[in-house]
Amino acid sequence: MARAEAEIGDPVRALRAAERGIAADPHFSFVFLGTYQRLVRCWALALTGGDPAGAAAEAERLIATNLLDPTRASIAIFYGHLGEMWLVAGALDKAAAALDRADACLDLYDQRFGEGLILLHRARLLHARGEPIAEVRAVAERCRRLSTERGTHLFARRAEEFLATLDDRPVVH
Repeated sequence: MARAEAEIGDPVRALRAAERGIAADPHFSFVFLGTYQRLVRCWALALTGGDPAGAAAEAERLIATNLLDPTRASIAIFYGHLGEMWLVAGALDKAAAALDRADACLDLYDQRFGEGLILLHRARLLHARGEPIAEVRAVAERCRRLSTERGTHLFARRAEEFLATLDDRPVVH
């Protein structure tokens, strides 16, 4: 449930679900399942006003320690979530690096189901960097189109919501 709430983009519900999952295995006996719960908790804490940089650093450690060797499911998605955490922390270069790793995982592990979400985070990063709205909009539109074509309507809806927030004024930092 926690992973689903994170993909929906609801950090409050994701945090509640992750905390319930972690409480069921507080000693981290089931590393495979416990890793996902802890990664979602990091994401949710970063997005709900906790310490986003600390949460992102912990998530990066969990990914490196528990998802890469052996290769686990959803590596690309969690690198995407990591990119969002770094974005919230204001660490735009680290966000870009995490999204680059997510893109590499899409190709390397063929875990393409998260591609729309990664594109959405990429559009948000472009927006945060003050890139032209036309460029931001093009990436978000690509996310919407790709997600619709692949039946990942949740990500298409999230792209539509993001697109609705854009206007043609430049971002002021």
